[in-house]
Amino acid sequence: MIDDNELAERRKHKRLQLKGDGVALLRTSSPHSTIVGEIIDISPGGVAFRYIAGDEQFNGSSELSLVSADHSFYLGNLPIKTISDLEMAKFPFGSVSTRRRGVKFGNLKQSQNFALEHFMRNYTISEA
Repeated sequence: MIDDNELAERRKHKRLQLKGDGVALLRTSSPHSTIVGEIIDISPGGVAFRYIAGDEQFNGSSELSLVSADHSFYLGNLPIKTISDLEMAKFPFGSVSTRRRGVKFGNLKQSQNFALEHFMRNYTISEA
């Protein structure tokens, strides 16, 4: 995995901030679980989100779903590859921390590309 500064230099697309809140749901196969995170920024190439994590390690294949805060938009089953997963802050109790995960979209279906464009056009405001 690479650090955030190196990642920013290699990006092909500018990241956009959301107008309101948005949720990323990451389904993993190893262990079979779902990570729920708050979207930080998004582009046609990928998305970054923050989530609360314990000791578990999330590896294996995964799919991502995007949901607007008002639940008026849902886009599911997006193939992704994790590019970065960095600790942002550690809580003073136990082994819980806030993490930032950056993912790159895989090969999206045409309908997924259209929906993603709609999401970025209608739910974002500015460059991150």
